[in-house]
Amino acid sequence: MMLIYPFKDYKKYFGGNIEDYKDYLVNRHFHREHFEEEPVRIIDVPFVFEEYRKWNKGIDTVDAHRRWALKMAEDTDSMEKLNKLVPILPLPPLQECSTVQIIFAFIPLIFQDKQDIKTIGARLPEKTLYRIIDVLKNKFSDLPNYETISKLRCRGVKYSVADRLIPPDSLQQIEENIEDLFQNDRLKDIYQVPKNLRATAKNLETKTREDMIIGFAFLPIVVVGADAEIEYIETMLEYYEHELNTLSPVICDLVNSVLGNTFLDGSVLLFSNADKINAFLKEIFKNLDKFNFTDVVPFNQRKARNRLTLVK
Repeated sequence: MMLIYPFKDYKKYFGGNIEDYKDYLVNRHFHREHFEEEPVRIIDVPFVFEEYRKWNKGIDTVDAHRRWALKMAEDTDSMEKLNKLVPILPLPPLQECSTVQIIFAFIPLIFQDKQDIKTIGARLPEKTLYRIIDVLKNKFSDLPNYETISKLRCRGVKYSVADRLIPPDSLQQIEENIEDLFQNDRLKDIYQVPKNLRATAKNLETKTREDMIIGFAFLPIVVVGADAEIEYIETMLEYYEHELNTLSPVICDLVNSVLGNTFLDGSVLLFSNADKINAFLKEIFKNLDKFNFTDVVPFNQRKARNRLTLVK
């Protein structure tokens, strides 16, 4: 059973304003979600003061409200009457729920020898990381700037970028770490990747082909904002086929300037789903021999960016 107060009664018994009431509705929604997979039936009981007073003519307390609601939930006729009196229940403003979404930029790299891989864990320059944030702001300029409404809700979006590359094995732990920082309001513009989750020469999965060493890393980009805005960004990434043409060259130049190596590709794919990433990597490694590397040259010798293409 779940008791639902209308705004006027919520304010009467708990105080606060309309924003507090919206948080109350959001909390109810998440509480309900908690039991979704449990073998229980949740009955919403709208609080109708006049009906409640017919049942309880004594001291008016919140505890008495709960006992009344439980009695109503147990009786079909009583619930039918309440549902006629309150045909539409107040809905939580889920579109305003504060949400965090991690987008992983796929970084395919080529090394000439094993010594080059040692630079993989280098800290990325902060100035260029802020360029990535600026590119995202410009790309989604129609979205409002981030503004906190309450602890549970917000408007608009803001961005954060990791200061180092990470290996594929760190994806899940990075998600958990960022989620924890988000929940505790400790997420900064530049996200400092924990030491044990950074890409290193030891944990970077690589494959050797001919005289090249091929490795794959990721750059975490974090979007914090209202649920509706986050959903819009995810939809647009699908529409753009997981690549933002204004973002790719910035990330390419960022990584190449630090590592002194070269991308296998001039484009940067963006993923917001770990399962898709794992499936994508399996496909890449499975078909690695089919990729054409004949046009790949060191970054400082390149006149134009190269696309990573399958040999037909």
